This record gives sequence, C-alpha cells and structure tokens, in this order.
Amino acid sequence: MPNESVAIDPYCLLVGEESLVVQCAVMLRDVGVPVRGIVSGAVDVRSMAADEGFESIDASASSLVDAIEASRANVLISAAHLELVPVEALDAVDLALNFHDGPLPNYAGLNVTTWAIENGEAEHGITWHIMEASADTGGILASRSFPIGAEDTAFDLNTRCYEAGLEGFAEVTAMLAAGEVEVTEQATEGRQLYRRVERPLLVVDPRVPAADQLRRARALDVGGRAANSVGVPRLLIGDAAYAVTLEAGGVGTDPAGRIVRADAVLRVATVDGSLDISEIVDLRTGRSVTPADVIVEHGLRIGADLPAVSIDPADLAASDRALAAGERGWRPVLAAFEPSEPALLDGVPENAERASAAITAPDLDPDAAVGAIASWLGAVSPEGVIGFEIADAAVRALSGTTAGLVRSPLVMTTAADAVADARAALRRGPFLADLVIREPDARGRNLDTVVAVSLGDGVLDADGPRLFFTVAEHGIGIHVRADQEIADRIADQVRVVLDEPSASSLVGPVDRELLAALNDVVREPATDTIDSLFRARAAAQPHAEAVTARGVTLTYEELAARVDEIAEVLRDTGISPGDLVGIALRRSVDMVASTLAIQSCGAAYVPLDPTYPASRIEFMIDDAALEVVLCEADSSLELSGKDLTVLDPGEIRGPARTSAAEHATHGRHDLAYVIYTSGSTGLPKGVQLEHCNMVNFFEAMDQVIDSDPAGVW
Repeated sequence: MPNESVAIDPYCLLVGEESLVVQCAVMLRDVGVPVRGIVSGAVDVRSMAADEGFESIDASASSLVDAIEASRANVLISAAHLELVPVEALDAVDLALNFHDGPLPNYAGLNVTTWAIENGEAEHGITWHIMEASADTGGILASRSFPIGAEDTAFDLNTRCYEAGLEGFAEVTAMLAAGEVEVTEQATEGRQLYRRVERPLLVVDPRVPAADQLRRARALDVGGRAANSVGVPRLLIGDAAYAVTLEAGGVGTDPAGRIVRADAVLRVATVDGSLDISEIVDLRTGRSVTPADVIVEHGLRIGADLPAVSIDPADLAASDRALAAGERGWRPVLAAFEPSEPALLDGVPENAERASAAITAPDLDPDAAVGAIASWLGAVSPEGVIGFEIADAAVRALSGTTAGLVRSPLVMTTAADAVADARAALRRGPFLADLVIREPDARGRNLDTVVAVSLGDGVLDADGPRLFFTVAEHGIGIHVRADQEIADRIADQVRVVLDEPSASSLVGPVDRELLAALNDVVREPATDTIDSLFRARAAAQPHAEAVTARGVTLTYEELAARVDEIAEVLRDTGISPGDLVGIALRRSVDMVASTLAIQSCGAAYVPLDPTYPASRIEFMIDDAALEVVLCEADSSLELSGKDLTVLDPGEIRGPARTSAAEHATHGRHDLAYVIYTSGSTGLPKGVQLEHCNMVNFFEAMDQVIDSDPAGVW
C-alpha cells in the first residue's frame, strides 16, 4: 500500500540522453499532461524531441535550473540521465521523478544490469522513484520485474529495462494525469550502491570454470554501439594484454590451461570445459591480431599450456578502480587523437637501432621543455599535428604493476595550448588500454604513438615509441630508432625552439652544416659540347650499345654513322651554325640520331611533339622562324602547306661524304636546343639552352644517379 499521496497539477520538464526520454514525453502528451520541454546533451535525442514537436533544450547551453525557470515547470522527470541531478534543480520543482534500470534498494547506482548478471541473479527489474540528493533513494511510484535468461547479456537486460520502463511509466503518467501521485517508501534493508568506478574484473583463467567466465563475459557485453563503462574480457600473457571475445568451446578431456586450437579461435581448456577466444585486440597497439599471431609472439604451441597470469587480481581490481575515475575525461581525447609523425622518420625502419643525443640545459623548466618539444612536433609533422604520449613519476607508479593493461596519458593539442594540455593529461593520469575499444568514437583510430615524453628520471621502454624524449633538471635526452645523424638533427632543432620559442626556423648548427654540404656543388663549367662528347664516346666504345627504341638497338659506331647520314642532308639544305631545326618525330633511334645530327651542324633543335594541337605547333614553327623540320612521312601533322623543307630521317640512307673532322665547329655557349613553355600564363615562350647547360646538368646528375655498373639513363 502507498505510504503517501502527493497532489499536483503537473507541468513537466524531462531530461535524458536516450530515446526513452522522448517516448516518455509522448506518453505524457497522449494523456493530456503538459510537457514544457526536453533537456539533453545528445544531438540525436534533441532532434527526435524537435521532430515530435517538443521544445528541445541543449544541456550544454542551459543548466537544468535555468531550463526549469524558463519553462516554469513544476515536475522534473529524469529518464536515462546518468548524472546526479543538482540539488538546486530538485529544489526548483515540486516533484522530481527518476527512472532507474534496476530493482531498488538492492541494485542502486550505475551499470546495475551488468552487476545483476555478474552476481548470478535470476531476476531483474526497473523502478520509477522520487529523486533525492543521494543516488537512487526516495519513494517508489512504480516498478516492474522480469527473469534473466540463461544467455542474456547486459545489452539484453538494458533493452528489457527500456521496455519495462515504458510499461511502468504508463502507471506514472496515469497518476500525473489524475493529479495525484502515490508513493511507497523505499526499504533501506539490503541496499547496495554500485558506484561508477566499480566494475567487474574478468581475466581469462583456466582455473576458473568456463561457465562462470562466460556468464561474466555476458555481464560485460553492453552491445557494440554503446559506450562501455564496465570493461571487457582480457587475456594476459607475460607483459602483453589482449581484449577478447569468449564463447563456449565444448567439453573435452584436456587438462586446465592446455591450448587445444589456434586457428579461427584460440581454444583453451578450463576445469569444466573449454573457452574459445576470438576477436583478439592487442591493447598495446589497439590493433586486431589472430590466434596464430598470439601463439607465435609468445613462443606457444598447440598442446602446450597457457602461461599463468602473473599479476595479482587484487592489484588489477585496484588499478581498474583507480583509473575508472578519469575515463570520462579521456573519451573525447581518444576520439580526436592523431599521433605526430615527424618527417625526419619517413623511410626509416621502425625496428632500427636506437641512437641518442642530448640537449644540456641546467635548471631546465619542464614546462619549457614540453612546450619546445610540442612546437617542434607541430613544425615537422604533416598538417602540424601535435599528438604524443606523456608520463611522469605518478603516471609510472600507477602503470607499473599492470604492464600492458594501462596506457600513458595522451596529449592532442596545439603549440599554444601544449603546456596546459600536457599538465591536464598528467593530472588525469593513465587510462585502461581497453578504453580504446570501449569508446565507440575511438575504435579504429590510430593510437599507436610515435613520440613519447617522460618527465623526471623515467626509464626508457626498449619497446616504446620510436622517438622518446626524457626531460630532467639537467636537460633533454633524445632517443630515436634511426641513425645518429637524425638524432643529432632532432636535438639541434629542439634546441633552437627551446632557446627561442618564437623562432621562425628550426635550422641550427647541425642543419646548417648539412645544408652547406648539400649546397657545395660548385663545379668547373663544362667546356665540351654534347655532340663532341658523343663522338668521343663512340670512338672509345664503338661496339657498346648506345640506344634502344621500338625493338631497334644501335651501337655507338652505328649511331654515329646514322648521325653523319642525317647531318649530310641537313648541310645540303643549307643548315649551318646558329640555325634552328624543328624535330617532330616519334620517340625512336632516328629521333636521337637527328638531335645529334643537328648539333653536329652547329645548329640547335626545337622539339615539336606530334601529339600537340596543330595550332600550338604552327605557333612554334612561326615564332622560331623554322625553315627545316624533320618529320616522318606518315605523320598526321599538316606541314605541306607551309614554306618549309620537310625531311623524313627514315628516308635518309647511304654513307655520308663528310668525315668527323669536317663537322662544323661550335662552342659550349652555342645553342643546343630551344624548348617552348606550356603557355599557361600567356603565349608559349622559347627557352634557349646552351651546350654548357646540358653538359652541366648531365654531369651533376651523374653524381646522384647510381651508375654502378656504368650505363645510360
């Protein structure tokens, strides 16, 4: 029987983060109870509320007290709102009601569907009750109960709580519509409050019956779409930790701990059957791995025993509780995190030996060091990304007993905010590595950090990030998986920023020396011409292959003969030193022979690509005042209508009358060729290149192109 009746003329304001709050508002409207608005921090819920015609209020822009005052509501209803409602909001209304997804008083607090399965309950339920300052106390208006199925997960129970919540709210709406709410005092005996930081602990253990571990795995299964604040099943092998999915592997005769399979699943025998372990994620990197990967990494085999867990469960439980408090602060950081990837490490093997360098700075301010490192990262990483891992003595103390299960704080920041964000990350402390799986917005993100910063006398993790900075009173240490030159350059560049935070350049002494060496390219100017160098090579190596194209290969001796044949005809047409000759040939041995033949006459060639538009070729012919063009007879170019001499090198055959000694003489400053620009900013322009330009280019390229054994490029 009710202990109290409360008379009220209701004007309701609802608050919640799930669709349940909108459904409750619809039920109130359907029985004629005025709804003054829905307050939510969830965009999709506010959108649903607006679609139903309700006033939609952004929880991040308006406090509950302000919303109550603005709406002049006298009844506040909390449905799927996981925060304690402030006392000021409770005092601002005549009646405050709350939906709780568990039976009261036995299952008060958070994540109670998980705890019900963890505790082996056969039944669960929901409660609508009066809100008070303390969590889940206050008189009860309506409740419902239902059985827990043998295979039910926490997600299944949450769905049933939603359905039962609507069923129970029908009773509440009837009371509000009637203007009188009947309240039954909540019992205090047997009250159990589950706090946010409390969570079940499930580490795969062959000594524990498979049935118990499977039940507890179901307790942690809140569904793939929701944020998981209770944890996941974990497999620990040595210092490695994995998040896993567990299924029944059947009954067998193998002793507990024996590895039975390692294909699609990793099957391990327990004291009462076996467990199939699948969907394995390495918590050190956040990457999925296969059962075979796990077996190989740890030197295991089928028929061997899974190594026993070496970490005390009490330490694990304590670590979980300690780190759970900061999880809400870490969720948005993980959802946005991108690791810095310094360009200096591009192409460097990730498993290279470490090299070290140091920046000496007595009485170094740690904040100044972190700021300098962050500014440097922004300057050398793609798109200026500044994302790194950071730790101090307090972080190392929390992480020390649970290696593999804990991640050091991550900093995702800008150069201006780096110091403040690094401090905030250290205050928040490390986080459980499986959070990257439990936070939907972080899944699939690359959280494999490249850069770590350790404050104080931190110990370098040999398997840690590729670039590791240690910051102490005496200076900064740089440890990088790369060669010594890269380590020295990083130290040099960070030193520049440390000395002058506003520096516009990272170039310090090491980089200046490197740049000086790169720019030390002064060479004696070329004195030879292209064609004279060719003839010298032909004389020295007459039988070596000189050119290959379209299945035709010529030796230097044969190519020189073709050059002489074509040059003879060009001279007969009047070509002499200083003239320009067009070449509109497909790529072939005759194209090469023709360029050398033109230069042998002391003239320069003008490339006319046959695939270019006719108007462009016509412009180049007119602009260069060409009188002779070399072109195949079957070319599609229309040159016959012009006042030109058109020669087809393919029709030039027969021994030349001119000897090599009779070739026209010319020097290094004579033109070798004229090439036209694209004309993208106006008309195309002819760029004149001398023989010395070409020879200098070729000789410079010989210094950077691998030519062992000697060849042609």
